[in-house]
Amino acid sequence: MAFEHPLVPGAFDRTPERENDSAAVWPEEVFITGTDLNDAFGIGRRQAARIGNTVSRDGDRKSGAAIEIDRDGSRILLGAGTVYIAGDVRPVDAAILEGVDLSGDLVVGVRVSSIVINSEDDPTLAGLKPGTEAEGEKGASRIVTRLVWGYAGDGADGQLYPVYNLVKGTPLDQTPPAEMSQVAQVSAAQDFGANGNYIDEGCRVTAIEKSDGNVVFSIAAGTGNIKGFKRPRQYALRLEVEEKWDTFQIDGEQHTYTVQQNETQRFRVHYGPIDTIVNISLEKEITEVVTREQILNGSDGLENDSVKELVEIKQGSKTFTKGADYQLTADKVDWSLAGDEPSPGSTYTCKYRYRDSVVPQNPTAHDFELSGGRKGGEVVIIYTRKLPRVDLVCLDQAGAAVYHEGLSAARAIVPEVPGNLLKLATVYNDFDGLPRVKNDGTHNVTYDQIQVALDRLNGALDLIALNRLQLDIHDKEPAAKRGIFIDPFTDDRWRNPGVSQNAATRNGMLTLPLDVTIHNLNSNAVEMLPYELENVIDQPLRNTCKLVNRFANHDPFPAKMSLDPAQDFWTDVDEVWDSDVTHEVFGPTASTTTEQQVVGIAEENAKFLRTIEITVSIEGFGGGEILDRILFDNVDMTPVPKPAADDDGLVTLILNIPARKHAVGEKQVEAYGVGGSEAFAQFVGDGKVTIQTMQRVTTLVVVPPPPPPPQIVRVRRERSERTRNRDPRGQTFSLPAGNRHIAQATLWFCRKGSPKIPVIVELRATNGAGYPTDEILAQAEIDMSLVELNKPTPCLFPGLPYILSTREYAVIAITPDNEHSIYAATLGEFDEVNQSFLGVNPYTVGTEIESSNNSTYIPVHGSDLTFGIDCARFTQTTKRVELGEVELDRCSDLMIAAAVDLPETGCSVTFEITRADGSKIQTVAYAGVQFDEWVKETVSIAAIMKGTETATPRLFPGVQVRAGKLAETADYVGRLFKTGNANRFPVRLKRTLPNGSSLKVFLQDNSGTFVEASYKEGEVLDALGTVDATYELPQDLGSETAVKLTVTGNPASRPVLEDLRAVATI
Repeated sequence: MAFEHPLVPGAFDRTPERENDSAAVWPEEVFITGTDLNDAFGIGRRQAARIGNTVSRDGDRKSGAAIEIDRDGSRILLGAGTVYIAGDVRPVDAAILEGVDLSGDLVVGVRVSSIVINSEDDPTLAGLKPGTEAEGEKGASRIVTRLVWGYAGDGADGQLYPVYNLVKGTPLDQTPPAEMSQVAQVSAAQDFGANGNYIDEGCRVTAIEKSDGNVVFSIAAGTGNIKGFKRPRQYALRLEVEEKWDTFQIDGEQHTYTVQQNETQRFRVHYGPIDTIVNISLEKEITEVVTREQILNGSDGLENDSVKELVEIKQGSKTFTKGADYQLTADKVDWSLAGDEPSPGSTYTCKYRYRDSVVPQNPTAHDFELSGGRKGGEVVIIYTRKLPRVDLVCLDQAGAAVYHEGLSAARAIVPEVPGNLLKLATVYNDFDGLPRVKNDGTHNVTYDQIQVALDRLNGALDLIALNRLQLDIHDKEPAAKRGIFIDPFTDDRWRNPGVSQNAATRNGMLTLPLDVTIHNLNSNAVEMLPYELENVIDQPLRNTCKLVNRFANHDPFPAKMSLDPAQDFWTDVDEVWDSDVTHEVFGPTASTTTEQQVVGIAEENAKFLRTIEITVSIEGFGGGEILDRILFDNVDMTPVPKPAADDDGLVTLILNIPARKHAVGEKQVEAYGVGGSEAFAQFVGDGKVTIQTMQRVTTLVVVPPPPPPPQIVRVRRERSERTRNRDPRGQTFSLPAGNRHIAQATLWFCRKGSPKIPVIVELRATNGAGYPTDEILAQAEIDMSLVELNKPTPCLFPGLPYILSTREYAVIAITPDNEHSIYAATLGEFDEVNQSFLGVNPYTVGTEIESSNNSTYIPVHGSDLTFGIDCARFTQTTKRVELGEVELDRCSDLMIAAAVDLPETGCSVTFEITRADGSKIQTVAYAGVQFDEWVKETVSIAAIMKGTETATPRLFPGVQVRAGKLAETADYVGRLFKTGNANRFPVRLKRTLPNGSSLKVFLQDNSGTFVEASYKEGEVLDALGTVDATYELPQDLGSETAVKLTVTGNPASRPVLEDLRAVATI
């Protein structure tokens, strides 16, 4: 048998005819022939191809190679990239295919072009070793293989490997690159599910310089793991960000001119850095010669306006009396009083003070110089300050650098990280020089590092044990300290629960408490940007009619239950004092010292649902069916008498949820009718609710019943026990490019059963292996009485779930009717619409699936549902949502609680608070707003939503305003501690007392009376005025004592105490 090589004359290759060969082995004294070498290399290539074929197939794109259709020009534009062909990943250049008929089915792919090059074509392929017999002799030929774009029927030579299938110009199989292979999907899903996004190595961010109005950052080489895929970079990345800031105008900041008029004084503003100095009003003093006008009791004008005060008027040796002879009126010397006045036409000298608008000298970002002012005079400055902002440096899914801006505010907070980004560092911008960069991205931790941390923890525990012994020595040594009391103010554990007190402690601080009032705003639906539909997946082929419920499961759907409200963002806290409540409204607090330390671990108080009325509406009971029972959080709350459904099957009732009976979280609401009807819903109550929870609460049309109890535990349940299984049919798919919001799926119905039985269409995530999970992203209910057969039926997902292009998802159709049917396209069947047999898989990215229990799915190979996926393309990128008005009564603190979904960078939701005077305050969810006065007025609240053409923020229902009323005085009493009959009691604490606030320290004597300790000394710790103060009481208090603190303040002067330490000594 001849084994001639198909391309190289005179060469032979046996491997095409010997598929089971696994190795070529040469015994000693056996000739080595060119054919044997070709066989050995061919065996190796075949083995590599078999391995590659387990995770890829011919025609799979590995990178790039995108397609674009020009219908008007009958052209197909194909990008450069790499494609898997014949066991190897090969490059392909970009190409434009001209004059293509796009009216029917078309296969677009690549052809393999191979040419042979020998030593005659390329002399470098001849023997190269000088002085050997092989020098200059013929060597092995080379086969050069290239890929070229083409399409079926273009007349070109060579086998066409399909990459895209087109139907009437629409690509059906835009297979994503190699990351969508099954192995990569499973690995990525497991990695991201267990670890989230993290930095594998490097990626340190450094602020380098400012250049041409930009801040330049350097991102070091390293590897980021985003959505389960590693993005390595072997070089530093330079990121230039335009430096821009928001401003806030300071009106009328007052200073005093303290030097002589001929001297220069430098003034430092309170709130730098300065953006623009609007005006400076400087008080000056001048002596001017004035000529008395001819009119008696008239007025004399002065050279300057804005006159503040007339100081002295003299004529010769005579001094006129202010208030008796003259007065200041409209910047003039008014002689209308009954006293004396100069003669008309005579001159006199007038010394007066006036305000002059001046230009600052030698200004910087924080200060400037002035001269010519009156010593002791006032200086009034109007300027705009640069508001600080906290931003993030991140990596996106492609590994590109993204700068995510936060919200400018006097107390700026760190923005939340969008789910599709990996945070590398937090950037603190004060716009006064280079920003401060904190490299606080999440890094992977090896077991070696965990062991080091464990060793350090064991060492710390040993030190703590030694410290306890040392404290014990201090307590028991008579010559030293007799007793010690400390309270880091991390929680309330060291307070005396038997004494009435109201100061709030949290986060290492003691402050004035808040009395909080909750206002619910008008937000009953999910708010998003307006959009139009954009088709991204279309599989229009249909040649088979398939039952949705193939296995004939007839269990009816539960009735529909809706709750109003379905969520609550405020909770009751099981505590004696107002610490947790105050903390829920204060929000993030700026550090009062330059060094941040961990002050301790707080004991978390139990949190409960507060008292609330929930209106329950059930639709789908039998006409006149009586409600048997309704459960909230597995607690029977059936009203007496039991309500019955009306003729339309509607039941309405109110649940009164008592206070402190149900812990926070998601709660199941279950209703059961006497006739066997069921209905379920979810209520969520928590201080801060996750987006996943809000998506479940707001998007599920038919809520599934709770799972049955484990079979091992025998629990008798007096409720319906019929099977909860369904028999769904579905289709898996992946987005062709980019993450998007899904607006609707489209199915084609070919047969209808009962028009009263709906079809539920669900959008679900898959487990990475292509099988749907129980995670329902959205639901749509199809009213079968409105469905037109043989036409597309839209399945709307009004919640616009956001899905990733790197994951696979499924559209699932479920119904208890055994006749409802939908179209599919099956290989080998005849397509009447297109008048052809279907010869290729119509949609190769996913596959049709079915299940008999809604749990275990099997793929239906060679078949795909007739379906489409439409995404939302947003017609405007900004939207204002008016949320209503709130009446504030003596309010000092305000916070807006809301569930906000920011799917990617470029999306934001800010809240605008419009006050009665028209001024506006911008804030974000859960960021505390502090007023410097008592506010009693009506404010309006609006949400400002910003997104992109392909992504929208989502504002979920249940927006609340938390209005806090600051107490003007508060007390703290600690627990009793032993004194050992000491006679000196120093009490040390760190205090920040703005003007208008105060602190008094007391110690309890043996009669129970609190005696005030006097201030002894203090050490200033920072520019904010924090003082490490010592108070001392030099007297005998008995065998035990306690510390009492009394603080006073107001919204403009808020006292803060830290690190209480008291010692009984001698």
